[in-house]
Amino acid sequence: MHKPLRLALATATATALTGGLLTFSAVTATAADSTHVPQADFNGDGIGDVAFSADSAYVNGRSAAGQLVVRYGTKTGVSSAKRSTISQDTAGNPGTAEAGDHFGAETAYADFNGDGHDDIAVGSPGEDVGSDQDGGGIAVL
Repeated sequence: MHKPLRLALATATATALTGGLLTFSAVTATAADSTHVPQADFNGDGIGDVAFSADSAYVNGRSAAGQLVVRYGTKTGVSSAKRSTISQDTAGNPGTAEAGDHFGAETAYADFNGDGHDDIAVGSPGEDVGSDQDGGGIAVL
């Protein structure tokens, strides 16, 4: 098959498979309206908060124990003054920080317990579970 014919067939196939979604528009692009973008609200004040993972952070001298930093939103934006640093050594948090736990390596937020406030699920892929070394764990905070 000749190259121009293969290119034409490939283009026609791509167009057919995408249903013509690859069309051009003369409309100017605009940024998303932040009032309609889902955002976590961990403290229930109605203002979006941000959680950052530091899963390789040292905690009490333990390498890669990991921690999570939550910065709470204000009317003027996210604040560095309003924040929580959470590790497995934080009071009320299950487990104990151990080297290689990588607490915070994975996170997801939702209202897991149905109380109307967002919670955060925090993964610790290196967590030892009983005799299962590096079995991994999840804490919902």
